[in-house]
Amino acid sequence: MEMSKYLQQRSNLDSILENSLETEFKTAVASTSLARYFCEHFEALPVSAQTRILDTHDFLVMMVPLINEPPWTRRRVISDKNDDQKIIWEKYIDNNWEKVESENLLRLTKCEAQCWLAIFHLTCSKICRSQYGLNSFRKEQLLQLRKYLNNLMLDQLPVLSEVRRYMDELALMSVPENSTGHGSALLMQQVSLIRDSIIRGEDWDDVAKIQYETIFSKITDSKDEILKNIADIYSLDEVEDILGNSPNYDLTSQKVGGSILKVLYKGNQEKNGGVANIYILKLVGDSTITDSSNGTFKRTKMEISHIQKEEEENEGIPHDSRMEIDIEFVGELPHKICLKCEALDLPRIESYENFESLPKMQWRQLGSIQEKIVVQIGLRRLSKPIANDNCDVTTSSYELHTAFLSQPCVEP
Repeated sequence: MEMSKYLQQRSNLDSILENSLETEFKTAVASTSLARYFCEHFEALPVSAQTRILDTHDFLVMMVPLINEPPWTRRRVISDKNDDQKIIWEKYIDNNWEKVESENLLRLTKCEAQCWLAIFHLTCSKICRSQYGLNSFRKEQLLQLRKYLNNLMLDQLPVLSEVRRYMDELALMSVPENSTGHGSALLMQQVSLIRDSIIRGEDWDDVAKIQYETIFSKITDSKDEILKNIADIYSLDEVEDILGNSPNYDLTSQKVGGSILKVLYKGNQEKNGGVANIYILKLVGDSTITDSSNGTFKRTKMEISHIQKEEEENEGIPHDSRMEIDIEFVGELPHKICLKCEALDLPRIESYENFESLPKMQWRQLGSIQEKIVVQIGLRRLSKPIANDNCDVTTSSYELHTAFLSQPCVEP
């Protein structure tokens, strides 16, 4: 009861502060992935960026504590029904903490692999070896990783055999006590004088308070398109697209984890913000196999949940709407695709007397055979039309009723 009362009374700022640690952790995990991408494309970076990676921030040494004391692995003490305490291990997988059996603790997750891949690119690249200034401290830190490079690790990431060879060579190598790098004796770079003059002397606590009171306290995360776009930057697909390394996903019979369908107004964007209604679609029941001229398809019904309404009494879909659906796939490489229907072109009548003449059902399709996934949307005629403000023509005659998802079956 006290918890329910607290949740109702807490402010947006209280909620942000409570979730700040989780937000910082997720940001740090995303930053580790970005660091790996920078290391992978090290040779394409400007000289100033290369110097910051190797000397200023020393990505190689920075990865060592992340492997020695991995923040994405934790041990918890829980109590069972008999109040007996036991220890469980959890790993951070796909943005969630999942229980891991003790015998599977050495199995690499994506977060752990990011650090090892960054080390691989930095230690096995000729340009990195030539520019990285080894000294006794760096050598001591890097050799701490040698004990982890066993056969089990190499079976999961075979490229680490090159890292183990580098460690063996490093152990026999004689290095100076102090070194700042071979390529950083003279570095000329442009300094942003205008930016420095703007940010110098600012009280950033006051700036953050003003921004919260004037901007962020007046909007919600679900309606803030700018915030959504910023969050999407750190997704796996977006990062790989930016770096030109997006995988070619085969959607044939991949497992669908969830779908969000958005009905958007084609017109009157300013008034309605573009979004009329939002639905969650979930796969329910068993799939049926259908043969067609384009091959064999697996067709599954989807359960529809309405989570956002423009108005409580308005269940209809405007005739000038369009649709798009975000489909999330789960598996070894989770990813998301967006299917669009640019125009629904729903029937529209001039008078209520002719409303019954409209077809009872209208079907629209998102996706295609070429995209390896199809969503069929069934729109049912309303019991009565919904008119616009002038009440001279109907603007909404149909509602979302049913949906099916079809995927090609894997060929034997």
